[in-house]
Amino acid sequence: MKQTHICPKCNCVDIARIKAFSSTSTTSAVQLSKWGTSFGFYDRYVCTRCGFMEHYANLEDKGWQKWLKKRNQDGPLDSDFV
Repeated sequence: MKQTHICPKCNCVDIARIKAFSSTSTTSAVQLSKWGTSFGFYDRYVCTRCGFMEHYANLEDKGWQKWLKKRNQDGPLDSDFV
């Protein structure tokens, strides 16, 4: 849905994007550390006809960038991602 803007379930072309935001709310957040001190945020794409939803990591977010950099240094098996 992110690139085609077409719902894969009902083929509707009316897709709403809910942009990731970093605030006190964690409704669009993923915990990136086992202690809950680092979060990454994601965008949501929602079909306005059937309600089908897809989530995509917002890789421009600083939390994701920091986590990905650390993960690349440590290797995928040494990550503290829970």
